[in-house]
Amino acid sequence: MRLYAEGISDFKPWSGAVSTWDELETYDKIEELESNLDELYPDGMSETDLNDLLWFEPELVYEWVGLYYNENTGEVSVEPFDEDEEDQNEDMEDDENE
Repeated sequence: MRLYAEGISDFKPWSGAVSTWDELETYDKIEELESNLDELYPDGMSETDLNDLLWFEPELVYEWVGLYYNENTGEVSVEPFDEDEEDQNEDMEDDENE
């Protein structure tokens, strides 16, 4: 089934996919995702397949649309995260766990 034949803007995600969808909407990336899906899945996909992609592969989805994901903090950004800042966050977490 080709879910996005009419577009995915009316798609309603559920469970863990909601937060990824919300980030895509925040950064106005739904159309870009749709374009990528059209190219990567020319035969289409089901709503469940799209939901699973958003839920279990958010980093990949963000990469497709030009967003950056910080796996340490769960933050999403249009700008790459500063590696030094990530290292500092990891060091702080290590100190808290000791």
